[in-house]
Amino acid sequence: MVAATMKNKDRVWKITKWIDGHICYETCKSNFAELSKYVDELVHTNQDTIVRWVFGPQLEYGVHILKYVFWEFDPAIMAYQKCIPIGCIDGTHLKGNYIGNMLTTVAKNANGQILPVAFALVDSEMNESWA
Repeated sequence: MVAATMKNKDRVWKITKWIDGHICYETCKSNFAELSKYVDELVHTNQDTIVRWVFGPQLEYGVHILKYVFWEFDPAIMAYQKCIPIGCIDGTHLKGNYIGNMLTTVAKNANGQILPVAFALVDSEMNESWA
């Protein structure tokens, strides 16, 4: 881990903290557990909600790498069937402790309102994750 700050007068970045090696595996596992609990509750309260998980290789510490998670709420699935058959898909980079991208699909209903249809958290924006 590296932390740095920019010194205004010199316009130079100064490293303020350096930790050699990767030490966040326990934190990653707990973050993943929270995401899993959240998605499980979504499915429990919305029985026909669609959720798909895709994992990458397992690390030496027994940590599974989350590549993608996709979810679509049942009410959104039903509402989408009444929408104008044109959708918009876009992604944004996640900031802070979470590396990756969030992809969102929206549609427009007959009243001109925007309907969020589906969401995905992916490791990077590429053809495989968009599919």
